[in-house]
Amino acid sequence: MQHSSSIRSLDYNPTLGVGVILSVGFEYYINVWSPEVALNDAYKGKLEGHYSPVITCKFIANSPMCV
Repeated sequence: MQHSSSIRSLDYNPTLGVGVILSVGFEYYINVWSPEVALNDAYKGKLEGHYSPVITCKFIANSPMCV
């Protein structure tokens, strides 16, 4: 999945497996990425269910949770 507009915010959590990257723009979802070498396998999915555009997202320290 690509962003329909520009990327507004990124956050990285190195403690989840090889790491997890979150990216948000002005869409109603958060994209989840893996920093693996294989580019065709980097996109892992999206977090859906927001009722307004997501403009920022941060991992909670030492946790897999994000806000």
